[in-house]
Amino acid sequence: MRTVGELARALGWRPLSQPQPGEAVTGAYAGDLLSDVAAGARPGDVWLTVQLHHNVVRIAVLKDLAAVVICGDREPAGELVGLARDSEINLLRAPLPLFEAAGRLYRELAGTLGAAEAPEETEEDMR
Repeated sequence: MRTVGELARALGWRPLSQPQPGEAVTGAYAGDLLSDVAAGARPGDVWLTVQLHHNVVRIAVLKDLAAVVICGDREPAGELVGLARDSEINLLRAPLPLFEAAGRLYRELAGTLGAAEAPEETEEDMR
């Protein structure tokens, strides 16, 4: 199992608020629709998003997420960083677009979370 701090170093994420770098990462969720994340993310997930709204932190607290990663090299306002710090949420910034950041995170986690054991898609599945 990897920690937020280990992933940040391995993937070049810049910590904006990292009160818990030793937080274990148990999965990941990528998306920007807050209601979708609220319904689908699981405790311990790293959430990849481009959202800069303060509700990002509220969802992270509600879902007990390991971290929120703002993708696309977007710069959140100081209020968002302060709220993350006050809420003890790991908030990081990724220089890559969300799609590429998700792919790299998948590669980094594949062996540790069993993702490599996912069933292979058949030709019929791809239609």
